[in-house]
Amino acid sequence: QRVLRFYHYCLTKHKIGKNALYYLHSRGIKDQTIKDFQLGFSPSKDNTLSTYLTKKLSYHPKELIATGTFLESSYRKGDLYDRFSGRLVFPIINHRQQVIAFSGRLLPDDKRKSAGKYINSPETQTYHKSDSVFGLHLAKESIKEKNKIITVEGELDMISPYQAGVKNIIAIKGTAFTEGQLDLLKRFSQNLILALDTDTAGAEATKKSILLADSLSFDMKVLDLGQEYKDPDEAVQKNLPFFKKQIKKAIPVWDFFINTALSEHNSRTVYGKKRILQKTLPYFARLENQVIKEVYLAKLAAVLGVSKEAIQEESRKLEKTSPSSSRPVSPPPPRPQSTSQTRREVLEDYLLLLLLRSRKPQLVLKKEKDLEKIFKLSRNLPIIKKIKKIKKFNPATFADSFPAEIKPAFEKAYLKALDLSFDSKTRFAEIKKTTNSIKSIDLKNAINLFSQSLAQSEAKKQKASTKKIEKKILDLTRELSQIQAQD
Repeated sequence: QRVLRFYHYCLTKHKIGKNALYYLHSRGIKDQTIKDFQLGFSPSKDNTLSTYLTKKLSYHPKELIATGTFLESSYRKGDLYDRFSGRLVFPIINHRQQVIAFSGRLLPDDKRKSAGKYINSPETQTYHKSDSVFGLHLAKESIKEKNKIITVEGELDMISPYQAGVKNIIAIKGTAFTEGQLDLLKRFSQNLILALDTDTAGAEATKKSILLADSLSFDMKVLDLGQEYKDPDEAVQKNLPFFKKQIKKAIPVWDFFINTALSEHNSRTVYGKKRILQKTLPYFARLENQVIKEVYLAKLAAVLGVSKEAIQEESRKLEKTSPSSSRPVSPPPPRPQSTSQTRREVLEDYLLLLLLRSRKPQLVLKKEKDLEKIFKLSRNLPIIKKIKKIKKFNPATFADSFPAEIKPAFEKAYLKALDLSFDSKTRFAEIKKTTNSIKSIDLKNAINLFSQSLAQSEAKKQKASTKKIEKKILDLTRELSQIQAQD
C-alpha cells in the first residue's frame, strides 16, 4: 500500500510524473479514472523509494526484495533499485482490494530501446500471475449485476471502456486464460464476452484456453471489432456507440471460429475445405457438451457442403487420437465438480486418497506428524481419526467399523484411491507436495486476513497494533517462503 501511494503521488502531485500524466491525458484517461485505478509513476532515480522505505520506515532490504518490486544492485551490495524505474505503473489489485503486484509501461519518449515495453512483478508469495486478472476489484459488482464478463488483453484496453461506462470488464495478461483465472472469474459469472481481434481469437493458445473454459461450463461469445479498430481502447476512443453495439451483437465463440476460418480460406476448393476443417474440427471434437458439439459439427458440414456423417466420422478419429482423451496412468488431483468446492477442499480430498492408497496409512500418519492437522473437512475427519487408532489396515473390516452414515463416504474415497497407480516413492512425494500446497493456501488466507486488519489499523492510526500485525504478516510470509522453497 505504501509503494502504491508513493507511485500515485509521483504521478498526480509531483512534477516528476508530469510526462507520464500528460501521456495518460493524451490517451483520453481522465483524472478521476487515474484515481479509481490508482495509477502511478516510478521516478527514474532508482533508489528514491527504497531509501524512503529502509531509512524512514525501517524495512529490511530482504523484505523489499521479496515483494518483487525491488532488486539488489550488482554494483554496490546492499543497494536496492526499483524494478519499475521511469515507468508508468498499473497496480494489480485483487478482488479483496489488496495490492499484490505491479505492471510497468515505458513512456513513448523513453530512450531505453532494449528495455521491454511492459514489465511485470515476478511471482511472489502474494502474486501468482496465473491466478490474477486486472481490474476485477472495480468490475466485480457490475459483473454480478449484468452476469457477463467482458475480457480484454491489456490494461488500457480495460480502462478506456470502464471509463466510458462499460464497467463489467477485466483484462488478462496475454491472450489465453489459465485454469486459476477461470476458477476466479467463475465466482462472479459464467458468461464471457471476449473482446479479441481475429488474429488473437484464432491463435492456438487462445483456442486451447477457450476449450478449458468450455470444460468449466462457461458460455462464451466474441465481440468482433473486425478490421475497423485494432483494439478495444481505440474502438472506445473513436466510436463508443460501435463498441457498445458490438457487445450486444457478440456471437458464440464457436461461430466465430467458423467465420474466421471462412474469411481466411475458400470453402469452395478442396484445399480450402481441408484448411477450414484443420482450423476448426480439432476443437469442436473436444467440446464437453455433446448437444453443442452436434450443432457445430452440423454447421461445419453445411458450410463445407459435405455430409454430416463425414464430419462426424472425422471427429471420431480426432477424439481417438487426441491426447486429452487418453487417461493418464496416474491422474492429477481431481477437479472440483461444483463452484462451491474450493481448491483447498479438492486438495484435501486428494490427500485422503493418497493416504488410503498406502499399504499402512496409520504409519504414514505417525511418520508425517503435520499430516493429521491438515484435515479440516467433516467428511474426512472421522476417517483420519479412525486410521490413527488402528494397528493394521484392512479396507473391508475398516469400512465395517464405521457407522452407516459414514461408511459410504469411506467406500467411495477408497474406490477412487484404487485408481491411483503411483509407486511408493512417488506417492510419498505427492503426499508431501499436496500437504505443502494446502499449507500454502492456509498461510495465504491468514496473510490476507491480517492484511485486512492491517489496513483497518492503519486507517485508525493505531501504531502499536499496526506494528504487531506487520510482524505477524512477516512471520507468516517467511513460513510461506520456507514451504514454497521445498517445491
